[in-house]
Amino acid sequence: MRFEIILGIARGLTYLHEESSVRIVHRDIKASNILLDIDLTPKISDFGLGKSYDENQSHVSTGIAGTIGYLAPEYAMRGRLTEKADVFAFGVVMLETIAGRPNTDNSLEESKIYLFEWVWGLYEKDQALGIVEPSLMDFDKDEVFRVICVALLCTQGSPHQRPPMSKVVAMLTSDVDVVKVVTKPSYITEWQLRGGGNCSYKGSTNPEFDRQKEITKDCLMNSNRGAKGGGRCSRRQEEPAEDGGESHGAPSEARVAVESKTVFAVVGSISRPGGTVKVARTVSATVSIEREKEMRSCGIRGVIRQHLAWLVLILWSWRVAAAQDQQAPKTDPVEAAALNTILGRWGKKASPEWNISGELCSGFAADKTDWDYYPNINPFIKCDCTFSNNTLCHITRLNLYRNYLTGPIPSFIGKFTSMQYLSLSFNPLSGLLPKELGNLTNLLSLGISSDNFTGSLPEELGNLTKLQQLYFDSSGFSGPFPSSFSKLQNLKILSASDNVFKGKIPAYLGTMINLEDIAFHGNSFEGPVPESLSNLTKLTRLILRNCKISSDLGAVDFSMFKQLKLL
Repeated sequence: MRFEIILGIARGLTYLHEESSVRIVHRDIKASNILLDIDLTPKISDFGLGKSYDENQSHVSTGIAGTIGYLAPEYAMRGRLTEKADVFAFGVVMLETIAGRPNTDNSLEESKIYLFEWVWGLYEKDQALGIVEPSLMDFDKDEVFRVICVALLCTQGSPHQRPPMSKVVAMLTSDVDVVKVVTKPSYITEWQLRGGGNCSYKGSTNPEFDRQKEITKDCLMNSNRGAKGGGRCSRRQEEPAEDGGESHGAPSEARVAVESKTVFAVVGSISRPGGTVKVARTVSATVSIEREKEMRSCGIRGVIRQHLAWLVLILWSWRVAAAQDQQAPKTDPVEAAALNTILGRWGKKASPEWNISGELCSGFAADKTDWDYYPNINPFIKCDCTFSNNTLCHITRLNLYRNYLTGPIPSFIGKFTSMQYLSLSFNPLSGLLPKELGNLTNLLSLGISSDNFTGSLPEELGNLTKLQQLYFDSSGFSGPFPSSFSKLQNLKILSASDNVFKGKIPAYLGTMINLEDIAFHGNSFEGPVPESLSNLTKLTRLILRNCKISSDLGAVDFSMFKQLKLL
């Protein structure tokens, strides 16, 4: 039943993010905002913080709202809001649902206080199922493990590493394999500074992040005045007591905020007269601050401890900033400009499934799944982001199949020098085939069938020496085959039917011993068939019908074609 609830929430978020006529980010996904009807069907509620924005926007810069513990790092730190903020919060809810506990519980032993820390520790030890609530005696282990893995993906520090909700649904239902989680999730807890200046900062989990930030700053300023008093800043003076009674001023005792040796905090931006200093980063740092239960004064020890904590946080924020920058590789700028120009010329737009926050090589384009998993995404690209120490992405696949593209192929198609698969088939493309295609020397498959090209094939195609599949059926090409094709020694499939090719079938085909499939029917080739074709012992299909080949098949030894299935 818990799985059905999780799946129902995921489908609801998918509708808000991708299917609704208005793109909506909820901004406060948490367990208490999920209502269950009489059939335990989940309903997402409380849209008071919901935000809509145009799908063409990469993000919305906005004030922080939501619940600490569910806030995505990039949103809590910089106010950059995308639907990936909801994905992060949903990941938290998934783990809470499986574990039957909140994301932070100070009543537990130190290693279990923070749900993320505990889950990741068990996951690394191959004991992830240890987080399951003990009362769940009978459950599908594979299903639960899948949910845990998806939750860890949803709570990655970089929004680019989090899957969109449609893919989350696909992974939960096993329609798509779950990518192995190799990076520890990032998260934010309430950074409670209690100890300096008798400042009792009573954290809360409500949409008051900015207000809490200012109170924290005031606490720091007061604590800088030392033990002389200098004004107390007690959050408890501003809020009603939790038990419903009245507040009685600042407490006589102030507890130290850092109750464990591991501090997980987010430091907001500090406003100063000269501007705003950004120190906002998710920090996962080991701070050697001994736990203390109580502090009764604001002496120098409290001030030093407090300032050391801030210093460590800032230093670690710089390190984390560099690490997070490495986790979000960028698309090669030359290729990005070329693709945007090509798509713009043909009146197409990059899909938000793989063009997240304006980064082409993101989302589905950068994951490890094959592009056959996404038949409904078109246009579509796939990228390899392992270049330059995992900081640079090159576009390796481009699918523009059946997109009703018109006009010639732009010459800057040759900019994609890392391209391995290019499909432009079933479009009314016209004009000459650009010679710049010969620059794609890493190409393994080229599909330009069922187009309306004119002229002959450029000699430069012979530079594609890694090519294994070449399809240009029914595309209007004429003239003889280029002699440079003799260099295509790795070619396995040569499909050139229903064009206007003339002359004899080139004898050099006999040197291309990896050929398995030749389709030359519907052309104006003349005979006889070259004897050298006898060398093509891997052939499974050879189609030469409807050509001007004489009945004399030459000296071809068809007994050599042991694997031939269609002639």
